[in-house]
Order: sequence, then C-alpha cells, then structure tokens
Amino acid sequence: MAGDWIKLHRQSLDSQVFSDPVLWRLFCWCLMRANWKPGWFQGVEIPSGSFATGREAAGQQLGMSGIGWYRSMQKLQEFGLIELNPNNRFTVISVVKWSFFQNVEQQMNNERTTDEQQMNNERTTDEQQKNTIEEGKKEKKEKKEGGGGEVVMVFPVKGGSSWGLTKDVANELKARFPKKDRKTEYEKAVDWLESDNKNLKTPQGMKRFLATWLERSEDKQPVERMRTSADLLEETRLAMESRQKRYDAERLAREQAEQQSKEGG
Repeated sequence: MAGDWIKLHRQSLDSQVFSDPVLWRLFCWCLMRANWKPGWFQGVEIPSGSFATGREAAGQQLGMSGIGWYRSMQKLQEFGLIELNPNNRFTVISVVKWSFFQNVEQQMNNERTTDEQQMNNERTTDEQQKNTIEEGKKEKKEKKEGGGGEVVMVFPVKGGSSWGLTKDVANELKARFPKKDRKTEYEKAVDWLESDNKNLKTPQGMKRFLATWLERSEDKQPVERMRTSADLLEETRLAMESRQKRYDAERLAREQAEQQSKEGG
C-alpha cells in the first residue's frame, strides 16, 4: 500500500550523510515521516514529501534536545537533502526531490483510494497533532511574546522550550546596533545559554537579554572629558606656583653667591 514503505537508493552508501550516524538516522526519519500524498496540519496544507512537527516534540521522539535536533536538521538542509520552513507554530520539513526518488505520482495513479487508506491517513494526522499539541501551545505563546514575522534564529529558554528571533525583532536590534556583528553575537549568546541551565531566560525576557548582550559587547571608543572653567583655574594656579618656586630658588641662589663673595673678600 502506498505510504507504508519508502525507497532508498544504493548511492546513499557513498553520501556524506551516511557516514554520520546521527544525520543518517535523521534523514531516514524524515523519509518515513514525509506525507506520501498531500494532507493538512493545523489548517495548513502539507504537500507530499513534506511533514510538520515541533522542535521539542521531534527532539523527544528522537531522544535529542530541541535545539540539538534543529541544528542537525540545518546540516541536512546545507547538504541539500531537505528544506526547513519554520514559523511561530511549527516547522514544515520537505524532502528534496521526494517525488523523483519515491515515484509518488505513479504510486498514486496505480493505488486505488479505499476506506482503509482514508483511516490510515486520518490516524497519521491525529498522531501528528497529538505529538505536537503541547509544542503548538508553546509556539503560540512565543509568537505573542516575540512578535510576528519569519523566525531567523532560535534560542533555548527556561522550561526546555525555545524562543524564535523574528525578522521584526532582528531589524529593531539592527537599527539600535548597526555596527555590531549581530550574527556572531547571537551565536555566542546561544553557546552561553546552553552552557548552564542557570543562564536560561524566560521567553518574555529574551528580547531584553539580546539588547543587553549587544550593548555590553558594543565596541566603545574612549571619550575625552570636556575641560571646564574650574579645570582652567586649577591649571593657572599650578603654573603660578611653579613659577614662584623657580623665582624663589633663583633668588636664594643669588643671595648665597653674594654672601660667599663677601666672606671671601
């Protein structure tokens, strides 16, 4: 029955992904999770070769952290095997060239639609919704706290969840810190947050945290203090004292010389 099995090409043995157990497991997981025909998820149409999930739900299913799962998925995307389309509710994952390698169109033409197929498809959709319902609630909350727009980077936060930096917030920080290498600083911030659970912030505090992080790392030039009238008066007093000391020393030297001259005569 279509959708109950997938195809694997023998050339996969020579691929860069096959040499990495974690990435190979993730790629096979994507192949098995991908829809064999178009479906729906939380009111969004998901085409064949794609599926929707949440970071935390996927990480729990695979025994990984949510941020660790997302970073590994980004590597698969860099290799050109999948495409990631995140939003503030879930992430849509698409397997590149799915139809070509799986020959889905031929399967659909040769496979008759039956009541059993419909039941299996509904059961799969219900399972996806059940696995990601908690993540969906968290993502909705993050959308309210982080603002609208496309998510450009994710950060770990308290409670084992993650917070998405949207384009709107990123542009706001860019306007405040135009000369800073923000991407590098964001990566440093992620490493710092992950280094200790005590460093984690709440989703509500992430925007302020990033602004403070950038502000503290801002390259600041030393500013020369402006001289005041009091400074000028003090400088004049010191100069006069210096001249007076020189005058007194010279006068004393002359008097001593005259005294020695008289005593010698």
